[in-house]
Amino acid sequence: MSNTADTGQGHRLTGVNHLAFITEDMERTIRFYRDLLGMELTAGIGHDGYRHYFFRFGDNHIAFFEYDGARPMEYKFHGVMTNKPLGFDHLSLTV
Repeated sequence: MSNTADTGQGHRLTGVNHLAFITEDMERTIRFYRDLLGMELTAGIGHDGYRHYFFRFGDNHIAFFEYDGARPMEYKFHGVMTNKPLGFDHLSLTV
């Protein structure tokens, strides 16, 4: 099986670049992903009321947004349907 996918437009998808999530506490997120799990904090941008940080593990990245008013989604067990708002932001594909 190939590690790439033909998009039909002459491009090949080679992997997922990063997943981005929303956090209400960037300091806690940094302590968990960098300090506990050992991921490298590779980039951070932001200003008052907004931050966007990237963590690397191997060839993969995960990103987090923190902004004023962000709240976590209500807990639900995975696979259980909900009609409530979710906290996933976006998927970025490597081409």
